Amino acid sequence: MAIGTSKIGVLGGGGVPGGTQTFTAPGTFSIPVGVTKVSISGKGGAGNAGNSGGTGNPGGGGGGGGGGNGTLNNRGCASTRAGAPGGTGSGGGGGGGGACASGSSGSTGNAGASGNAGSAGTASTGLGQTLPGGAAGNAGAGGNGGAGGGGGGRGFASTRVIPSGSSFPNCFGTGGTGGGGAGARTNCPAGTPSSGGGGGGGAGLCNNGTTGGPQNNGGNAGYPACNYSAAPQNCFNPTTGWRYAAFAPGAAGNPGGGRGGITNGSARRPCNSCPPGPPAFNPPTWPACINAMPGASGTVTRAGGGGGAGGAENGAGGSGGGGGGRGNAGNGGSAGGAGGAANTTTVNCITVIPGGSSPISVASGGNVIISWNAQ
Repeated sequence: MAIGTSKIGVLGGGGVPGGTQTFTAPGTFSIPVGVTKVSISGKGGAGNAGNSGGTGNPGGGGGGGGGGNGTLNNRGCASTRAGAPGGTGSGGGGGGGGACASGSSGSTGNAGASGNAGSAGTASTGLGQTLPGGAAGNAGAGGNGGAGGGGGGRGFASTRVIPSGSSFPNCFGTGGTGGGGAGARTNCPAGTPSSGGGGGGGAGLCNNGTTGGPQNNGGNAGYPACNYSAAPQNCFNPTTGWRYAAFAPGAAGNPGGGRGGITNGSARRPCNSCPPGPPAFNPPTWPACINAMPGASGTVTRAGGGGGAGGAENGAGGSGGGGGGRGNAGNGGSAGGAGGAANTTTVNCITVIPGGSSPISVASGGNVIISWNAQ
């Protein structure tokens, strides 16, 4: 809207008094008859704020730790069954550890993208002049990437020595930082068919992985229970090994964590070339070797891999590796900067045609002021 106020001053030769007209919205300036020179001042609208930066990318899940080895030393002849490796974390996750080795931590996520800068404010215009708007706001910075989940701790080895005794680890693979489950410990009495410890479950996005174990008398992983004392031969499955001494694997956290590995029993005679011992202790119908199973890999970004099961060899069972922890979510990006306010611009001595007219464009929040001296 044009707002006109007359400034009566010394009249020029044509007797035209000085005056001013203010526009706060688009309009038309009607040039007074006899006026040939005017001044214009004003400003455009404020600059627009910059856009927020993008959220950082999530960190990868930690890899599961490897299970410990099980070793029989039968009168100086050693026979070892290796622990199984841990599963890999997902989404840039860490690798699973091999036998007796810790899993790797997941990688840190990449930073989020910076936002775009805002645009400059819209200019106001009139009489062939441009009155700029405010400066654009700065772009917001991208958020930092999330830290990776911790790798699962390694399982520990177990050794059985004939005839002097056994050494069973009263320790286990610790769960990785970020919700990984611990592996099962295997401190069993000497001479029992000790299985390798179950691996800990890898962390899911919402739930932590659970601890491997405990040891029980069968029924793990869908296999029926058996009576070892009454009929030990019925407690052995040619494919999966002993059901009697199985350790349950750690359950995977949901969603996406890797389950822990399992060793479904322990051979009661050496797997390699050492003497098998008396037939009563090692019936030929019982297969010698049972392999530990690796932990499963994470399947959803940020989820951890499961820990590997411990190796089992004729009464010696290594403890399970720990499950990997979940990676952290990325941080949110920063807000964009505010746009700048427009500054007033003034242009003097503009030649105009008396009695003519000129369109005036006024940006939102801006103004245009036209003034003239007495002429």
